[in-house]
Amino acid sequence: MDERKVWLKQAPFAFAHRTLVPATALAFERYCQVVVLERKESESSARGGSNHRGLLKQINAYELQFLLSPNGRPMPVSEKPAEAAPGKLSRFRKAG
Repeated sequence: MDERKVWLKQAPFAFAHRTLVPATALAFERYCQVVVLERKESESSARGGSNHRGLLKQINAYELQFLLSPNGRPMPVSEKPAEAAPGKLSRFRKAG
């Protein structure tokens, strides 16, 4: 469940940057798993230890891979999402 929350929060950004596609979904799933592991590690007495630092490095690598964090350059601006096709009743709605 925690992994799903990470996915739902971060996936829209990766989709917008076109770095999350069917071929990269497994890697994105691993990213979500590592985020959950890091959160648990940061809440334990091992915070700041070698395992915790390793998880942070993995997260950083994944976030760079999926363009979820800056890498010394401005973040790319995503195009405006496509609007849904008008529904059958759209002609009855007020414009504006």
